[in-house]
Amino acid sequence: MKYKKNENDIISQAAEDLSLVEESLNGKQEALEKLIRKYQSYVYNISFKMLGDREEARDASQEIFIKTITNLKNFGRKSSFKTWLFRIMLNHLLDCRKSHAERKMVSFERYAFAIRNTPDTTLENNPVEAKILCDETRNHCLMGMILCLDRRHRFAFIIGELLGLEGEDGAQIVGVSRQNFRQMLSRSRRKILSFMKENCGIINNENQCKCEKKAGFLFKRGLVLSENREYGKNFGTLKRECAERSAALSLWFEEASKKLFLIQPIENSPDFSSLIRKIVDQKEIEAILGA
Repeated sequence: MKYKKNENDIISQAAEDLSLVEESLNGKQEALEKLIRKYQSYVYNISFKMLGDREEARDASQEIFIKTITNLKNFGRKSSFKTWLFRIMLNHLLDCRKSHAERKMVSFERYAFAIRNTPDTTLENNPVEAKILCDETRNHCLMGMILCLDRRHRFAFIIGELLGLEGEDGAQIVGVSRQNFRQMLSRSRRKILSFMKENCGIINNENQCKCEKKAGFLFKRGLVLSENREYGKNFGTLKRECAERSAALSLWFEEASKKLFLIQPIENSPDFSSLIRKIVDQKEIEAILGA
């Protein structure tokens, strides 16, 4: 019954999206704003995970939404709107120039070298600040691991493992067969889990790298902040919202790595309503949307 309920929710959401698309194409600005707001957290957070930089993720998200709006009349309804939007996002993120964070994070080998050469520093902050710094250090490190994957495998890992768009759903978005998509996920898992087993003190207590030992140095370098950011929900919650199948968790996610990745906080997305209004207010939008 639980699976059936989820399946019914999927159908309902797809129908709602289609209705909003139709209303948008008929010139209803409120429908277009609702459609974009519905997916702005996904677009922004995936862009952030892909690029490793908040400002560059914001710029990428704006460009993705502009492409979405200006191509809305070309939505062929052969897939769900979500799948169509995620394809636009993938193509944009594959083609955009490398971010500063990507240029620094070339490979798992280089990342491991950087970790080993990051000095251990005693935290002198109060206990509350120290806990925040350790959490931020952990999130910073997990981001680095994801950035070590090439862009296509990185995107597959984010939508497949972190958001639960597995199987046929993920395969359609990435544009590969279901078998190839599973292989992409498997390769990504192996690389990340191998790195964590060899370097991460949370996964393997014998490893020397501990968040509390590295947080002080990263704080002094300005790479992590002591003030608590305004985060939204975590990736586990977003995964449950976004998942389109009730699938059993794979064995590797039964390990501690599952918890580490899924408890990562969701960045509060900028509200792109002003961008939407700016575009829609232009007279050219009538021709673009076919109104």
